[in-house]
Amino acid sequence: MKEHGSYRMEALGRVIECDCSGSWNVETAQRYCRQQRALVRQMGEGSWVKILDLCGWELGTPEVLIPLRELYVWSAQHGQVRQLNIRHQSLFKTMHLESVIPADSPIEFIEVDSWAQARELLARDYLAPEQVSSSLE
Repeated sequence: MKEHGSYRMEALGRVIECDCSGSWNVETAQRYCRQQRALVRQMGEGSWVKILDLCGWELGTPEVLIPLRELYVWSAQHGQVRQLNIRHQSLFKTMHLESVIPADSPIEFIEVDSWAQARELLARDYLAPEQVSSSLE
């Protein structure tokens, strides 16, 4: 089936930045999961963090829950220690995230207002100075 919805994802230092948009189907979710796993493998061993912007995301079909939940488990096992979520002001998106993230996940989740705030919080530990103002804005 053809993919629905989209995202942009890139790694900067030990940070994966994701900007998700549209309404996702399982094909998009599976590609997203494959790409994130590939980026983590490229980083090598060690802790890493993710910035996730769901402001333009319009949820997904029920089938997206399984690969995304599996990705959170895999990510925790492969060094993800923190996720900064750009505030999206949507109860439905919050409920969707809560259904995807395992209750016993060791990943720390932090809500921020903007990409700039997220990068500032991570700059000291995960980003080089020139990366703080760049990327997916």
